[in-house]
Amino acid sequence: MVSSSIIKFFGVTFICYFVSYWLGIYLSEELLKFLHYKDGVSVLIGSGFYTITNYLGQKFYVFNSEQKRSYTI
Repeated sequence: MVSSSIIKFFGVTFICYFVSYWLGIYLSEELLKFLHYKDGVSVLIGSGFYTITNYLGQKFYVFNSEQKRSYTI
């Protein structure tokens, strides 16, 4: 039970990190060509996207309240 949560936790973190990294670079290169600070913008976009996706993944997938209820019977 605990090992399953640990795997889910690191899996969500890993996926969110790499998707956010790729999305930040892609958006800064393709959609924001007119800005001179692409590195800063890509970090800002990636960090914001990581925060949102990691929060949602941890809340709804890893620490799901339905799973907690099934263990307390």
